[in-house]
Amino acid sequence: MNQRFYPRDKLKEILTRDRVRQALNCSCDHCEQQRRDLRSVDQPLDYVDSILDARFPAISLFALLIFIRATPFVVGFLVRQVHDQSICNLSGDFLEVNIGEKYWSYFHRRRREESESLEDEFRNHLFQFAVPTFTSRQYHVFHEQAILPFVEQLQLGRIDEDGRVVNEGAYGTVYACKIWPAYNALPNSEGIEWFARKELDVPTRLFSVEKQNLEMANRLGDPHIVKIIKTYKHGNKYNIIFPRSRTNLRYYLREEQFVNPIRPLEANPLWQQVLGVAKALDDIINFGVNKPSASDREYYGFHFDLKPENILVENDGTFLISDFGQATFVERGGSSRVDGHGGTEAYAPPEIDNLNERQTSKYDVWSLGCIFIEIVTVMVLGSRYLDEFDRLRITTAGNMTNDRFFEIDPMFIGPERGYRVKSVILAWFERLLKRVDPQRSKDFLEKIVDLIKDMLATDTNSRVPSTEVVRRLDDILQQYQENHVVHIETPRSRKGELTVGASNLGEVNLTVYLEFGDSLPYTGGELIYLDEMYYRPELLATILFSGFFICFGTSVSNSIAFARYVLLAAESHIQKLGDLDGRLVGYVAITINVVTCLLLYFSNGLALALNRLSALYKIGLLLSVFIAGAVASKQQDSGTHDFETTYSSDSTKTLSALVYILFAYQGWENANYVAGEIKAPRKTLRNGAYLAVFIVTTLYILVTIGLYLACNYASATDDTASLGPTIDMANRVFGGSLAMKIAIALSAFGNMIAVTFTSSKVKQAIAAQKIIPFYQFILKNDRRFGTPAGALVLHCIFTTLMIIVTMVVHPDGYNLVLAVFTYGHTIVATLVGASAFWITKRLGSRPQGWKPAYIKNSFLRLILATLFIGLNILILVEGAQLHTPGDIPRYWWPAISGIIVTASFAYWCGLRVLMLPNPFASGLGLKPRNDNARGVSSSEELPGETIGQALFGVNINIIYEDSSEYYRDDAEYSTLGFIDGSRRRILYTVDEAGLYATVGALFKTIGGFFANYL
Repeated sequence: MNQRFYPRDKLKEILTRDRVRQALNCSCDHCEQQRRDLRSVDQPLDYVDSILDARFPAISLFALLIFIRATPFVVGFLVRQVHDQSICNLSGDFLEVNIGEKYWSYFHRRRREESESLEDEFRNHLFQFAVPTFTSRQYHVFHEQAILPFVEQLQLGRIDEDGRVVNEGAYGTVYACKIWPAYNALPNSEGIEWFARKELDVPTRLFSVEKQNLEMANRLGDPHIVKIIKTYKHGNKYNIIFPRSRTNLRYYLREEQFVNPIRPLEANPLWQQVLGVAKALDDIINFGVNKPSASDREYYGFHFDLKPENILVENDGTFLISDFGQATFVERGGSSRVDGHGGTEAYAPPEIDNLNERQTSKYDVWSLGCIFIEIVTVMVLGSRYLDEFDRLRITTAGNMTNDRFFEIDPMFIGPERGYRVKSVILAWFERLLKRVDPQRSKDFLEKIVDLIKDMLATDTNSRVPSTEVVRRLDDILQQYQENHVVHIETPRSRKGELTVGASNLGEVNLTVYLEFGDSLPYTGGELIYLDEMYYRPELLATILFSGFFICFGTSVSNSIAFARYVLLAAESHIQKLGDLDGRLVGYVAITINVVTCLLLYFSNGLALALNRLSALYKIGLLLSVFIAGAVASKQQDSGTHDFETTYSSDSTKTLSALVYILFAYQGWENANYVAGEIKAPRKTLRNGAYLAVFIVTTLYILVTIGLYLACNYASATDDTASLGPTIDMANRVFGGSLAMKIAIALSAFGNMIAVTFTSSKVKQAIAAQKIIPFYQFILKNDRRFGTPAGALVLHCIFTTLMIIVTMVVHPDGYNLVLAVFTYGHTIVATLVGASAFWITKRLGSRPQGWKPAYIKNSFLRLILATLFIGLNILILVEGAQLHTPGDIPRYWWPAISGIIVTASFAYWCGLRVLMLPNPFASGLGLKPRNDNARGVSSSEELPGETIGQALFGVNINIIYEDSSEYYRDDAEYSTLGFIDGSRRRILYTVDEAGLYATVGALFKTIGGFFANYL
């Protein structure tokens, strides 16, 4: 059946008074003929006011008749006082009654066949117009064909035989849905946008029990008991509507925000929710006693199925007891014991095993104690330990396993079984106590553990009652939380601080790099700075940086980001990045990488023009995100409600996050990479650089504010919806995210152009050092287009390799590559900043001398350098310690950087060995080198033969500025528009005779092997 309906409020907007009159007075042949055949003495125009009546309108009825082309027939309905409310309440009756005979009798008798056709049309479309309004919590029964005013329904899961929400189940379904506003007149539903609808396919008796229990519990008015909004029967299925909660306690305790516990323990805000649930349970158990206003009679209340899945968590973190399907209320005055109920076995007390024993109100105290253990585990150890606790609790006897909190006591002597708390539970208590400090927190936890042990007494007579639980817990909290003030940063404020902090680090970096860029205005950036400032051991700093940059100075992250969002735009049903086909992502990423390299190969000018256009486009995009976030903040579930709520965080997560945020600021050093091609004056370069950082910081802060205005904490931190808050915001504001996905993909493409351009220039500068194979090919520009063809090929190859590795190794590989580059670049920047301590001495030794251009005060320069180094070291050490389950551990950041450094160091060692004099050659006649300020007045003589020449016929030497050979490369470099900023050259001399001799000797050795052994 078609579930679409025509909303009454929209029909009212369309059917204005003039249009109603026009429809009633239609002069077409069809309407004229219908009016004649009706033979009504009433004029249709006389009923305009009845159709538009404010109290009992007939808008939907009239629209239905227009739809089936029977407009004049509205008179027959209105004469009999039938209006919109009537057709909704009596919609089922219209399926039985002879509509034609009752409402257009003369026409029916005169044109029976046409009348019966109209009747069928009326019945077929009736429910699309006769949509009932939810007006009260009173139970209603709706016809099975009725269309209820739900929109955007999402199935959350099925309900199994234990009442749990699972993927498949036989007892019903749980939906998240919205109610069309015009049909929502439910009390206590103001401000609620999303509802949870529990559809039950159960016998009437079971539904009646749950409905009655919910209504009883709601009479308590407790803020920690779920609120029932509406109950009804639709066809043969029963339904209960609640406000939709964020999640349940089981999933909530496993969220990332609880990975690292809050310290001190007693300051954790979860304790107030624990106390609230305890008070709510006590109100249920002592129904009408604690709150006499709830009932004129007193009852014993039993929930009988208290477990983490049945405690809901709202967006503001409030815990709610829910699911009263197993509950019962017994009037006081008789026994407080009732027959056992079928709650979940894991959290049930020992008496559940005794089928002859009637249960007491302390049944639920045991269950609450079990839940307390899990909550305390999270508050002491963190969420990752919950799964371990679940595994430890499982015991096996024969073919049976159970995860109960108790076990049979083999030492018990008596006519019946004896029970005890499982030994692993008691050991777990000791583990918790050992992990808490200072002493005040340990004392606090000891009192909490003592209370839980009393709640888990296996003998019901010894088990503490619910009233005592509330009293003791309240006393403990008051004692240890009194005058204890703790400020817990929200992720929102922390993110804003990180954005500004990253900006400040960027500005300090920029100041240092501007100084170097002015003093060493050569293409290559850090390659030149490290080579100049760390000139001993010779070539070491140059090769280490080159190895790192060739491997990780790629456009992998932007290529993958482009591919992901293009595929997400094409496959709108995918809601998780993990659901994308990794092979397809890799293919698209490699393709766009090749396209970008080809674009820069054929036209640098066009690529740079696109880059400038991309910059303007990104500014517009970021401003649009901020404006859209401000618009979304007016919605009911926006992020504004979380601004006064505190959530946990810690320094390790913060510094780890700072590494990712620093990646967003990468680009401030791009001008240094191509400094040899910048012709702007010093003042212009300085002002432009600082202005760029200021604009970017401002835009990032605005975007952060916009996202936090639009998205609540639950959606922003929801690991199951990994598309991020920007996509969530687009869905909220625009009703879809296709445009935003395309916009992000275009932004990533703009980044690729900039990164590929600057990276190719740096790799060209590396090739100019003659320290890598095929340096001549990588160094040269294409003759036709004048673009760095070889460097683009090198960049394309390594980007492709990294994409393949990223998509194959691990789902978190994208974040790893991104973080390793940022982490490694932070190390490089730290080394550059550290050289500020000897920059005056080092650069002052250059022939042209040196004067600081930006930081003229040497003391201030040293202060900034010290601060800069300290902050970077803190980020490097602390940021790499976090480990989130399911992600690649962050210690791989320094580990991979170390592997690249080690490989580069080995390469350097090999190269330097080839430069050493051949110890077996005679008459070398070597003279010691006079190295003053790195060879400014060097008089080094070239050795007669090196190890490289002896082995391969290639003589590798380093020459300096005073050598006649030094300027031999300048003529070639000038044709490339390139200036080498280093103060030394590498000279390769190929001894063809030696090379041929080496190759000949090799073949001779191989030939001798075959002759002797084969």
